[in-house]
Amino acid sequence: MWQGFEGVVHGGIIAGLLDDAMWHALYHEHDLVTMTAQLTVRYRRPVPIDTLLNIYGTVNQFNRRIVHTKAWIESFGETLVTAEGVFMPPKEPPHD
Repeated sequence: MWQGFEGVVHGGIIAGLLDDAMWHALYHEHDLVTMTAQLTVRYRRPVPIDTLLNIYGTVNQFNRRIVHTKAWIESFGETLVTAEGVFMPPKEPPHD
């Protein structure tokens, strides 16, 4: 399990999920490979283990040099965690 405190998902795992949600929203909407430049996470409520979670990511402001995104995690209609991210393309193209 990815548990922090008993019965609660570790905050680092939550941050990673939100980061991925924002990256995927950006990639699928604009077909642009980027890297996280800044990530801010607000933990509103503990995220319980073994419960249904919905994770959302959106692009708020886009240009080819810097992109602002948001993401959040909900469980049964309640927002548990929110995040804002800034993404930038790498200076060199990624290698396959």
